[in-house]
Amino acid sequence: MSEIALRANVTPESKGVTIKLIISAPDLGLQQQEDHWLDRLDILFIQRDDSGLHAQIDGQSLNLRLTSDTYRDVLTTGIPITRLVEPRPGPTSRRILVIDNNSACIGSVTIPAASFQKN
Repeated sequence: MSEIALRANVTPESKGVTIKLIISAPDLGLQQQEDHWLDRLDILFIQRDDSGLHAQIDGQSLNLRLTSDTYRDVLTTGIPITRLVEPRPGPTSRRILVIDNNSACIGSVTIPAASFQKN
């Protein structure tokens, strides 16, 4: 295993768009420690212009400490992350990277600029 599967859905909101990211739990290196499943994910949100010359990066770390019941659930549903993204001037795409600290696996998904344009 070398890649984490990701799905991203974009929903327009009055103040931007909401990105709902689903991280495939079976692709993670979750480790059982007593009655919990543990991992740490670094999630990077990268906004870049169409030229690819300029980027803005924002990130967060997610420490997972899942009970056995939650672990069984996320194996089928995935781990959800929701983020509101405010509009930026000009066409910009978003790339989301997820880095699993336990396994060193990486997943990425790119959301094209057209997904952020108001209709």
